[in-house]
Amino acid sequence: MAKTLSFPPSLVAQAARLKAWSWQTWVEIVLLAALAIQCSALVWALVVPIGAIGAWEPRLARTGPADTAVLRETDPFFRAGAAGGAVVVTGLDLTLHGVRQDQGGGRGSAIIATPDGIQHSFAVGDEILPGVVLAAVGFDNVTLARGGTREQLFMDQSGPAKVVGGPAPAPLPNSSPPTPPAAPSQPPVQQ
Repeated sequence: MAKTLSFPPSLVAQAARLKAWSWQTWVEIVLLAALAIQCSALVWALVVPIGAIGAWEPRLARTGPADTAVLRETDPFFRAGAAGGAVVVTGLDLTLHGVRQDQGGGRGSAIIATPDGIQHSFAVGDEILPGVVLAAVGFDNVTLARGGTREQLFMDQSGPAKVVGGPAPAPLPNSSPPTPPAAPSQPPVQQ
């Protein structure tokens, strides 16, 4: 005779309840378990100190003389000559009218009038004249590479900027208004 396996009635009742749960209930149970794990990880992170393993010791400073050669080579306040040597202003018949500087990528472009007076837009690396290449774009200048040397071309800032169309500029708020002409003094009226 075969032996039948019988379960206690309380276990059979619990199994029937588990079968009655829907899939949403199981998802809730899994999410609550994940939340409990995350809370325990947070408590663990707050309780356990973060630091180096073992005794911490500071690194010893150098005892020799400091190398000041770098300080003599560069001028942090005037970087135009940072590549070494003096700045050479170009003698070419070119006029710089505008720049678009791209400090992040080292690219940029400039509007330069060639000797014929026509303005062209040149990107870094473009040839402006035969043998003259736009090497870099600065805030108010460009660097040209000509025959292995670097020369700079600056914007003409000797006069005020030209106003192209539009109304005349308004006076500054701190400037005093023009004083009206004084009225001619009249002799007192005699009666």
